[in-house]
Amino acid sequence: MKNSLSFMTVVGALVLSGCTGDPISCGHGLVCLDDTGVVDSGPVIGDGGDGGADAGRDVGPPPPCNASGRVGAHCRMETDCATGLNCGALTSGMTIQQVFMLRQGTLDDPAHMGYQGVEDPALPANSAPFNGLAGTMCLQVCDTAAMTDGCGTCASCSNALTQMPLVNAFGGARSALTTAQRTFGDNSGICRLDCSYDPAQRGALCPDDMTCDAFTAVCVEQCTTDSECNTAYGATYAGELVTIVNTTNPQVCNMTTGRCEAGASTATAVVGDACESGADCMAGTGICLNGGMCAQLGCDGTSATSCGTGNLCLGINERQTICIHGCNTTADCEPGNACTPLTAPTGGVNGYCIGICGDDSECRATETCTNYVDDMGVAQNGRCVPRCSVVDGRDMAGSGGCEDGEYCRRAHDGLTYGRCAGLGAFCGVDTTPATPGASADCGAGQICDELLATGGGAGFMNRDIFGDGHCVDACTADTDCVGRAGTTCVLTPTDSPYLGLCRTACDAATPCASANEMCDTVNGYCTEIPPPPAP
Repeated sequence: MKNSLSFMTVVGALVLSGCTGDPISCGHGLVCLDDTGVVDSGPVIGDGGDGGADAGRDVGPPPPCNASGRVGAHCRMETDCATGLNCGALTSGMTIQQVFMLRQGTLDDPAHMGYQGVEDPALPANSAPFNGLAGTMCLQVCDTAAMTDGCGTCASCSNALTQMPLVNAFGGARSALTTAQRTFGDNSGICRLDCSYDPAQRGALCPDDMTCDAFTAVCVEQCTTDSECNTAYGATYAGELVTIVNTTNPQVCNMTTGRCEAGASTATAVVGDACESGADCMAGTGICLNGGMCAQLGCDGTSATSCGTGNLCLGINERQTICIHGCNTTADCEPGNACTPLTAPTGGVNGYCIGICGDDSECRATETCTNYVDDMGVAQNGRCVPRCSVVDGRDMAGSGGCEDGEYCRRAHDGLTYGRCAGLGAFCGVDTTPATPGASADCGAGQICDELLATGGGAGFMNRDIFGDGHCVDACTADTDCVGRAGTTCVLTPTDSPYLGLCRTACDAATPCASANEMCDTVNGYCTEIPPPPAP
């Protein structure tokens, strides 16, 4: 079942025009052919030339990195940006719900555990302003995976677009590009102005309405409200994608730094201690990493003096560093973390703790890695999660490793153990009518309840991220249908798409009573109307 997201374009075409032959017109770090077809060899050096074939035309020192017209600078129109850059703009004053055409959701749907409801009416406090490319910006598309990203010495390729978790989940900067503009596929990003991270300031090199991102040390849009920092996505039982506001360990928008940060912390946890959120770690620069271990941003490069015994000072990039717990084996880390090897031993340790794994060997003996191979055949990293023993079985709490309401899903083909997964998940596939085989998405004893549903599941741009069905307990007699929408347990014929499901019989003369159902006259039962395709 696909669970990747595909999203709409939120800005106009970013047409990258050619340069004039004058290297200065291309902006710093861009390549331009001179009149003879020779590649300009670089930016102007001092008050002389850059030594290239066009050296005679290089006059004066280069402009500062944050000069008007350069990558990451604000603009009003195309002519404000250096040739080769596009003045990308979004409509101001819109909410994230308006930009992505999403309704606001509730955290829980009382009738369907694990799904979201729809706010009706929508609460103004739960809407979130969308500040992507705030004030418009001179843009250049780049490759986030390339060793040399083409952004020059003043900027770096980034996938950042606002600080909102929902936008990051939707693809970040990539969501602002059309398919044709994603020159580098899923690695397409935009050049962002470099900056120096200061936990108390926005960053001197960043425009007034931007801030220096704590991790990547590039200028990104500032936050303006707490709701921006906590807006994520969920899905209703009908398969509609909605926005939700996280209330578990919420972040706050620091109006001084313009960054989403953990709330006021009085915690005494240090690097390497267990955490649930940044509020559990050191105030200011403390962060809770994926895997639930405290780390600290900004160290001086000497692990022992700035990070403490057993910890490492590692570079995230050329401008940002992090104190992180060192390890020699996974046992040195908190549960849920792998010991990722260093290129060379440092300070008596061979690796560092992080909540990412490539295979089971990187996790504890009691854990399994949720790694998988995607639709393109590329291996993807996973998380170290508790291992369960009753494979494909439904464990009761305390029996076999899973909680009540979970089942032991086979983690890897051919293995005799699995990982715990929740019952009642979405099931089916994105564009093909579901079949009994789609029950493989469900736990033991469960079956996909919408085997005729087609398209229109929760997703974007007519691409589903969940199947249209839901995993329910299979019935074996009419008595199993008490309290369910249908009263008859379908047991025949054996090739019926409703086999093992509770349904209400119908025909042309006896339509379905519920407005949410339609009569499948071919098979003679009421079935839920599939939701319409996403916008």
